[in-house]
Amino acid sequence: VGIDPIQVQTVPGNHDVDRSVVRASIAATHRQLREATPLEADKLLPEFHHDVNDPLFAPLTEYSDFASLYGCEVSGESPYWEVKWTLGHDSVLRMRGLTTCMVSDQEDDRPNLLVGSVQTSMAGDARNDVMMVLAHHPPDWWHDSDIAEGNMRRYVSLHLYGHKHAHHLSVVDDSVRLVA
Repeated sequence: VGIDPIQVQTVPGNHDVDRSVVRASIAATHRQLREATPLEADKLLPEFHHDVNDPLFAPLTEYSDFASLYGCEVSGESPYWEVKWTLGHDSVLRMRGLTTCMVSDQEDDRPNLLVGSVQTSMAGDARNDVMMVLAHHPPDWWHDSDIAEGNMRRYVSLHLYGHKHAHHLSVVDDSVRLVA
């Protein structure tokens, strides 16, 4: 399409998960997080982000190898990526790519995926920052959507989501949400 690789941003989705890696201990971790209340799961997620066995990101190794070509890799150390573009004299567009498939496996169903407040807690570095999020699964697929959307409500102006194979545009609070 005639753009530089630096202009490409990508986020992982359920088809990027290597399900052959999701075996005993990883499946047990997914089950534990899905069975927890959203608040309990949010408290547990940071422990798993730093687990040496990497139960959340081991199934995304091939995605991260591909995404590293574009600076969009994800891991337990960094479950999201963020880029900044200068919009004008005092404004910055901050785009954050969220990982919505950390607990994706053959049991995927709405709403049993997790994002976590680690990815959705944000504040502008400056008053004039414009915040945008990009994610594969929209919030109605997230077990913790109430927490996540509450965290993003004050800061995010533009939400871009996929997965649904249908599109709609809506205004939520003071932000625009595009699902395609």
